[in-house]
Amino acid sequence: MRIAIIGSGVVGLTTAIKLLKAGREVVIYTKDPDHKRTEDTVSLVACALWQPYKLYTNLEKYDAQKFELVKKVSLSSLNEFENIISSDGSEETGLYIRTHYEYSVESIYLADTKELKRGFYYIDVLKDFWKKQGDENAIIDEKKVKNKPPFKGVDKYENEKDFEYLHGYKTYVIDPSVFLKYLTSMFKDLGGEIIQKNINLNELKKLKEKIIFNCSGINGFSVISSNKNVGIENKRKIIPKKGVLLLYNLKNKRAFENTIVLDELTILCRKKELTIGTGEIKEGEKPEILVNRLKWHAKQFAETKDIDKIWF
Repeated sequence: MRIAIIGSGVVGLTTAIKLLKAGREVVIYTKDPDHKRTEDTVSLVACALWQPYKLYTNLEKYDAQKFELVKKVSLSSLNEFENIISSDGSEETGLYIRTHYEYSVESIYLADTKELKRGFYYIDVLKDFWKKQGDENAIIDEKKVKNKPPFKGVDKYENEKDFEYLHGYKTYVIDPSVFLKYLTSMFKDLGGEIIQKNINLNELKKLKEKIIFNCSGINGFSVISSNKNVGIENKRKIIPKKGVLLLYNLKNKRAFENTIVLDELTILCRKKELTIGTGEIKEGEKPEILVNRLKWHAKQFAETKDIDKIWF
């Protein structure tokens, strides 16, 4: 029985490869098989670093069994990335090890117990992972910021606050344009088939495959439902793609080796591009305001003379 995958981004290709390795026959339906259109392949624009901070915080209440499963999944992905680099290298895969810095207005620790806040569980996962790799200095403990970054955080338009804390850790970063080619090649070598096709609800019903994985990412709701407000039901906001991530070509070819998060704002320099984005829209914020806010931060970051400096 052939299985269909909708979407050829990182999630679609990874799912398809796993199924092929399990002995299944797989076909991918996608609008953008060559990964040339950022509007169709969100992975191309993604601030792609290993930072699963939402994986556990989305659980409504603490559940020890689920928490252990989340940690197991997180560690499994780290091991997978390590295996990829070990076997095929960084340049061929677009997968790199980088030091990641996070500036924040609030501490990542609970004030009363000094334990990590719920969303930062993965720092302990990373600490154990890198320790087994023989790296005892992979985690940069939280400290107060003495010299502020050259631009203020949160947003430019209201309630600006200086960052008070900084922490960091070594993690994996992906250059999606390279990684997608790597995954596509692997998928085809394993016998997978890619068919260029724009899938909507009507086309979905016509597919011969009985088992279908919807891996179309941010476009997923338009594929499986005509109700544009379906996101409310799932307790998530659907924002236009352009309002989440922006991609810029770098005039100089110098890559900023590290990655930075300024609260919810992620800035990542690849070899030829700067990607900047935020995962959440502020309450009452219109998409065009969010876009302008991201553009402002990108401009401030790109114009910083000390771009290779981390401000402690």
